[in-house]
Amino acid sequence: MIEVVGIGPGYVNLMTFEVREVIGAADAIVGGRRNIEEIKDILNDDVELCFITKDLESVKAFIGARMDKNIVVVASGDPSLYGISNFILRNFDEEFVNIRPGISAVQYLFSKAKISMNDVYITSGHGKVPDFYKIISMDKVAMVTDLNYSVSKISSKLEELGDHRTVIVGENLASKEEKIHKLSLKEASEMEFSPLTSVIFIR
Repeated sequence: MIEVVGIGPGYVNLMTFEVREVIGAADAIVGGRRNIEEIKDILNDDVELCFITKDLESVKAFIGARMDKNIVVVASGDPSLYGISNFILRNFDEEFVNIRPGISAVQYLFSKAKISMNDVYITSGHGKVPDFYKIISMDKVAMVTDLNYSVSKISSKLEELGDHRTVIVGENLASKEEKIHKLSLKEASEMEFSPLTSVIFIR
């Protein structure tokens, strides 16, 4: 069985009890190096580890060779929100897959900013060009960003298109380095932020 679990936005205390129990019973753990480092204190001593890299075929092979064991795939935030669950479901029969949610960085940022998530449009800048005209058409947009489409680059493009809105930026959420900024598009376009960033654009 493959258990795909969300470990939350970075602070281990935000992980659900159910997910802790599943991780503690794992024979094999699959995940990013940083994510596995965060959960190392609750792993079995003899658990097998597979670090996710760009070589996803090796990850697929590792899981496929251990289908008779308790395999746990760990994801930061929630695995179904621009996470690893899509890859697992594309490559393995869903009959053998369980998905257990976690608190996403988007949820966390909305709570810290004290903004309702009702009617929010959620998108991503990971590995694709954002749909800027779609963003402009929505009053409330949440987004996870990467180095190619950073907060500053997206803010600059929205300002160029004549948009006017507030930008809530969450850096290194749920960590000791957490910073949350409330900015104009112009201010956000002129700043540099951590790669581990979620953002809310709100009119």
